[in-house]
Amino acid sequence: MNPGSVSSKAISLSRDYNLQDLFNSLDLDYEDTSLIRRELHADGKSRAFVNDTPVTLQTLKVLGEKLIDIHSQHATLQINTESFQLLVLDTVAQNQSFVI
Repeated sequence: MNPGSVSSKAISLSRDYNLQDLFNSLDLDYEDTSLIRRELHADGKSRAFVNDTPVTLQTLKVLGEKLIDIHSQHATLQINTESFQLLVLDTVAQNQSFVI
């Protein structure tokens, strides 16, 4: 990003991923389509927002780890974790109502 610029992305969230609890734990409003925005000012300062709520970069990192799954030739982030594998199985089996 260049100084003095704004970057934003609207993300369509599926309720199948159970992100409502994450949003609640981060004190954010959950919306089916959420907007993530980062502003970088010419003086080097930056601000970040989720659904127009100011957030820290740490909050963006936590949220990004759940929203973005990066795969490269030698590494994946979540596919090898037991929690992600169970999430995939529960999503495919439509077991969300049974998950504690």
